[in-house]
Amino acid sequence: MKNRTRIITAAIAAATLGAVSAQAASIEWDNGASDGVWTNPVNWAGDVLPTSADLAYISSGDTVNFIEGYTNTVNRNIIRGGSILNITGGKLTGQKSGNTVRDIVGQTSGHSYLNQTGGEYTSSHVLRIGSGAAGTVNLSGGSATVGRAGTSLFGNPNTSIQIDSLGTLNVTNSTLYTRTGVEIVNGGVFHVYGGYSPEIQLGAAANHASDGDWYQQSNSVLRVGISTNGLTPIVLENNGEDGTPITILDAGSVLDVGFVDDAMETNFWAVLDGSAGVFNNLGMVFDSGVNTNDWGYIVSNNVLYVGYGLGWPAGEDVQGPPPSGRDLYWTGAGGDTASDNPTNWVLDTAATLPATWGPYDMDKWRIGHISVTGVETGINYTVDYDATAVNNGQGDLDVGDGAQGTLNYNSGSLSFGVVNSRQEFGLSGGDGTLNMNGGTLGLNTARFGLSAGTGTFNLNGGTLNIGRAYADYSLWLGHNNNSTGIMNVTGGRIFTRMGIKLGDGGSGIGIFNVEGSAATLIGIGSNSALDGRWTQNAGSVLSIKVDAGGVTPITVVNKDAGIGGSDGDVYFYDGALLDLGWMPGVTNFGTFKVMEWDGQLQTNELALASSVDTNVWSYSITDENSDGTNDTLWATAYGETANGTPIPWLLENGLTADDDEIDNDGDGLETWEEYITGTIPTDSNSVLVVTSLENLGGDNYAISWKSVTNRSYSIVTNANLAYPNPGDAAVGIPGAAGETSVTSSIPSEAILFFEVGTSLPE
Repeated sequence: MKNRTRIITAAIAAATLGAVSAQAASIEWDNGASDGVWTNPVNWAGDVLPTSADLAYISSGDTVNFIEGYTNTVNRNIIRGGSILNITGGKLTGQKSGNTVRDIVGQTSGHSYLNQTGGEYTSSHVLRIGSGAAGTVNLSGGSATVGRAGTSLFGNPNTSIQIDSLGTLNVTNSTLYTRTGVEIVNGGVFHVYGGYSPEIQLGAAANHASDGDWYQQSNSVLRVGISTNGLTPIVLENNGEDGTPITILDAGSVLDVGFVDDAMETNFWAVLDGSAGVFNNLGMVFDSGVNTNDWGYIVSNNVLYVGYGLGWPAGEDVQGPPPSGRDLYWTGAGGDTASDNPTNWVLDTAATLPATWGPYDMDKWRIGHISVTGVETGINYTVDYDATAVNNGQGDLDVGDGAQGTLNYNSGSLSFGVVNSRQEFGLSGGDGTLNMNGGTLGLNTARFGLSAGTGTFNLNGGTLNIGRAYADYSLWLGHNNNSTGIMNVTGGRIFTRMGIKLGDGGSGIGIFNVEGSAATLIGIGSNSALDGRWTQNAGSVLSIKVDAGGVTPITVVNKDAGIGGSDGDVYFYDGALLDLGWMPGVTNFGTFKVMEWDGQLQTNELALASSVDTNVWSYSITDENSDGTNDTLWATAYGETANGTPIPWLLENGLTADDDEIDNDGDGLETWEEYITGTIPTDSNSVLVVTSLENLGGDNYAISWKSVTNRSYSIVTNANLAYPNPGDAAVGIPGAAGETSVTSSIPSEAILFFEVGTSLPE
């Protein structure tokens, strides 16, 4: 039996000590409860769970499980003697600090393991793996953080993870953060398996401002396995405290690479991202088992990349990058649509110089360029970008220059941000399309539709950021000369630095179409410290399609707070059109914000397009911030009542749908009947009523009634009003203003009643 009295007495004694500093105790795992559960105190020597003052030793070769629902903070922990610690959930924290403090996996005989499949694990100061005996850390779930740093094993600045000659760190599907860097000693292995881990970031531990470093000794191994979803890169963060991240790949340091999970493709993958700092490759070599006829590596812009099947010279481990700023012309000769396949590109319009490399720094992309030998009209030259360009920014982008081209931007981050570059779609009579489905795309300035061309931008997802402008406009739809530029926004978000222009006031036509409410932001002028502007010329169309959630509004921003520039102003020139409607299968009545602006409505000649049903749709421009200037464009969709009375007609008469079956003016007709008769529902003198019936002798009668000019009338004779059996009728009688009179004859022998009726005009 356990001595509960002794435990209580010890607790009281500890409390009595007050501020006296306790020395760290070493508590050994003894598996006293035989259940293998860390948080059961019976499993520890003295039957006391390790605390923040204790070193937790697992040395007995047992398997220990730290499970979901439990939290424990220790001084630090050491796993040795062939022992295994499995962290499947909960939160285990080591809190000891000090330059020589280490959490250790693998110290004495046997092979020791720390396996994390869930929960949170925080190492006390430095995590040292394989120190004197084999040690392996497997991170396949949850998150692991090494929040401090200590003295390097081989003379470098402080590091957070030290992998000794008998140590291996496998990162399969876990988030890994460190305060500073990683060092790998001769024989140690750092292994990244596939693209399953959310993040591997050195120098990114919370609440610290240190830099991530990478030190790899000769004969130590960086091993990467490329899966079907690529590879999670190791990223060295620059947090400013220690200068910049430093990468050192010693002469003879080893890179081992291969495919896993049945993956195999021609491509590039970032392995080690030291772009925020200094990169020193002193002679990294491939592992002897790597086929260097297929694999190669480069260091570009301080990023280590591996590539497969890219035609790099056989037997060469290091392949230098191409010169930056090439003109790349797409031919599609590689037989696929992958942007990174160099055999799809050539370097001259005669198509005699192969690219040998896919898109690289500052390159200019030409897709669907009619001047290239082999490019024909009538063929859509399609390119798919999936986060594969090795780049520090790209240059010009022409799609559909005299021919037909399409760029599908699916994922990743890419910038065509070279100063003075232009990104143009559909020029010189060509047809160019940009389909953005995800990722982040940066453009310098964009024009869709130039010189009799048609350019289309379909924003379905992701983020578009246009960072500069041409002639004060970041985005121009329908630039000139019988050109058409179209932008369809169905999702994602867009930022521009300056304004947007629809059409050129002549033959260029721009169409800006917002479909529904799925887009998260349409910000004109919301990027950087300049202003947005909306300019819509004659014939150009702002098209709005409402869904069940309404529509995403366009925001025109005065970013610089009125110190000059475009000031977030709006110009609707004569002939500018507003097209309103619903998305297919949707009926949503109400008022919806279409556009708001920080500046002035300088010109307003906006008109509804001829296709708009004005019985349903209308628009208004209002002053929402009460500063005396109109600043918001609204669209309103009205329906009709169950009796077919249009809501706009009710509103015009000061009524609502609730008044439809009410006789508001006491003239005997309900509101819906007055709509049919064309009378005023709030005026008892405005009513369809027979005013006189005069026998003119014999079978002839004169009939008069109150009438309006926009209705036609009919006269029906009947022998019995209770049981109608209409006789011959006079129909199509045009209404006169005020009163209409007609003469009618009936058989003298009949006992008849007259009825005057009307219906809505067709």
